[in-house]
Amino acid sequence: GTWAARDPQYLLQSLGSLPETMRSDATEQASLAIARSSPREAVALLSDMPNDRRKSTLVRQIAISWSRLDPSGALEWVLSEQVENNNFRRELLGIVLRKLARTNPEYALETALSLPQPQNGIGWELTVVSEFAKIDVASATSMIPQIRGELSRTLAYSIVGEELVKKGEFDKALRIVDQLPNDDRSEYYHDLMYTWAETDSDSLLAYFDRLPNMLAKLQAAGRLLAYNKRKDILNSEQTEQLSDFLQKHSHESR
Repeated sequence: GTWAARDPQYLLQSLGSLPETMRSDATEQASLAIARSSPREAVALLSDMPNDRRKSTLVRQIAISWSRLDPSGALEWVLSEQVENNNFRRELLGIVLRKLARTNPEYALETALSLPQPQNGIGWELTVVSEFAKIDVASATSMIPQIRGELSRTLAYSIVGEELVKKGEFDKALRIVDQLPNDDRSEYYHDLMYTWAETDSDSLLAYFDRLPNMLAKLQAAGRLLAYNKRKDILNSEQTEQLSDFLQKHSHESR
């Protein structure tokens, strides 16, 4: 292992002097060491990988290192003929676009939109917006209208809402729902309250009476009671109040 890290090129040239049983491991260790520091060079070593498992480990390491050092170059490689396996390409695109979303979000979005939409209708732009939302929620939100497909846009709004809740920006998270068609609002509140209950149940309890509508309150009550079963976050009075609220109003969400 340490020899591979210290002088991987020399190790690859000396494989002939190693016992046969050690060669596969030595090849992999040396190739991974090269991939960490010179991913572009490591691409040439892929054809020497003895099996698919080792090859996929090396491909992943190349993508991770390359996207750290030069995300645009990494993207070019992933989209080139050099990556012939489509399953690999999908995984590598995820790695590289997430990195690019943090360093050059506009370019990442433009690239994602230029790629064919997968069969499930959820394009790569959702990956970009989700990742970018972790560092700049407002700018990520402004990208959402460019996302192809209503399902993807709805998922993006949910992800942005959850990021806002994690940052304590509850009013903004609740206002996001105005961007959604009525049919998608229940699902949005479901996802939002799930995250809110898990990340900051005290603030959700404090906020409960100010939640904007019955749909939001019912989802919040349901999530708090469900989370309470796992984590014991409510006292008996709170549990009773929320249970009564659910029983009394559950028909109103229809």
